[in-house]
Amino acid sequence: MELHLHEEAACHRADLTLKDFKSGVEPIWCPGCGDFGVLQALQRALAANGRPPHEVALVSGIGCSSRLPAYTSAYGFHGERVERSEDFPAAFARARASASGALLALAIDVESLTPRQTLSAMREAAEKG
Repeated sequence: MELHLHEEAACHRADLTLKDFKSGVEPIWCPGCGDFGVLQALQRALAANGRPPHEVALVSGIGCSSRLPAYTSAYGFHGERVERSEDFPAAFARARASASGALLALAIDVESLTPRQTLSAMREAAEKG
């Protein structure tokens, strides 16, 4: 137990600031958008956490807020949850288009899968467009 606590203490850096988590990419949101405040709060929270940027990964979905990882110096990934088999092709296309990597959480009802409607078949159909 002491070893674990020692390792955690060694990983925490109190010298990190909001600037350590800025990427240099300027946000392109509309003036007055609430995402500016969310970004600043996220960067402050990451600095307060004490983990350096190379130890942090952010997973974002779709829409304007999905740009958050690009505006930080942490690793960023596209991610979304798919709950219906008919939504899989579009989600798969967005995942493939992501230049930074992607994570798809499949929460599809297994009863909706059939010998012809397997995950492999869904992926193949999505690849064909």
